[in-house]
Amino acid sequence: MDTSKISITMFVLGVFSMIGTRLGGYGADHWGIARTVFYSMMIHAFALLLLPVLTVSIVTSVIMVAVWMGSNWMTSPTLQTYFIQQTPQTPDLALSLNTSFIQLGIALGVGLGGFIVNSIGNVTNTPWAGAFMVLLGIAAAWISFAIQTKRSVEQV
Repeated sequence: MDTSKISITMFVLGVFSMIGTRLGGYGADHWGIARTVFYSMMIHAFALLLLPVLTVSIVTSVIMVAVWMGSNWMTSPTLQTYFIQQTPQTPDLALSLNTSFIQLGIALGVGLGGFIVNSIGNVTNTPWAGAFMVLLGIAAAWISFAIQTKRSVEQV
């Protein structure tokens, strides 16, 4: 791609990120946190799984990366709402820990991606590894929501 196409692509990805963030906040308020987290992460994993298959053209690649970006950013405000609800007395601590773990996850993901690229010699399989990690995240979210639901039922 030339510079102008890269700029347009980055703009489109930014717009999809903003849409995802807005949908995440709306979803947390209207559809529920668990449902919004589950669906956004499923779309995220699905986009990563399809990315290597749909890289046949720039257009399909950008579409899949845009869906990936939107679904990724959809999860963030939803999880922040969840963490604040879990610790209303110390929301600043919950959100700072969330940010710290996001940064740790990025670092670990980069390390895993680098290991895969060094082992295989190309980047084709890195989206599948990312999708696997998102699926692990879905499992962790499901466990967290199940524990919270059990606590709520026990308190009643």
